[in-house]
Amino acid sequence: MDIDRRTTVRSALLTVVLAGPILLAVALRLGDPPLMAYLHTRFGVELTPYQPVLLASLVVLHVPLIIGMVGALLILDDIDDRIVLILRVSPVTVPRYLAYRAIAVAAVTLLMLTIVVPVSGLTPRLGLPALVPVNIP
Repeated sequence: MDIDRRTTVRSALLTVVLAGPILLAVALRLGDPPLMAYLHTRFGVELTPYQPVLLASLVVLHVPLIIGMVGALLILDDIDDRIVLILRVSPVTVPRYLAYRAIAVAAVTLLMLTIVVPVSGLTPRLGLPALVPVNIP
C-alpha cells in the first residue's frame, strides 16, 4: 500500500482524480440548494423527491467508478514499468497481484464513500450504516 500511495502522490493526474469525489461532494453540498431553489422558482420543478436518485447517480455510482479508474491506471503504470513481468518469477503471482489491487480499490472506495456521502449533503448524516446495503439483524 505504501508503494501505491507514493506512486499516486508522484502522479499529478492520479492525485487530481482522487480529489475528484471530494470536490464533487463539496460542489453538491454548496450547489444543490441554490440549484433546487432556482429550478423551483424559475420552472416550478420540485427536485426534493428525487434526492435519493441524485445521490445514487452522482455520488454512489461515480465514486467507485473514479476509484476503479485510479486502480486501473496504477495497473497500467505497473505494466509500463514491467512489474507484471517480474511477478511471473516472484512468489506473488499475477492473480494474487490483481486480487490485491481489487481489494485495495474496494477498501479505498468504501473509505471514500464514508467521507463523500455525508459531505455531499444529499442524505442525513447516517455514516457507515447507511452505506451497508443489507440489514443485519
